[in-house]
Amino acid sequence: AALDFLLAPNPATETLRIAFGEALRSDTRIRVFDTAGRLMQTDNLASGKVVTQLNIMHLPEGMYTVVVDNAQGSGVRKLMVR
Repeated sequence: AALDFLLAPNPATETLRIAFGEALRSDTRIRVFDTAGRLMQTDNLASGKVVTQLNIMHLPEGMYTVVVDNAQGSGVRKLMVR
């Protein structure tokens, strides 16, 4: 199943807000990959969360792929960092 979530702001500079369509029903992993497929950041969220913020100040400018997955499913979004 697809996990529904929104990234804001996008493009982002320092912090990224991730808002889920509903409260997470299981522990959830957030991974950020660069265009070469390298894992740049991993964050873990406890079930029950609806919104979280990631510190992305360390990410160089460019395009990234944000992958979110848990027992219920997964979702992928593109992120621009500038």
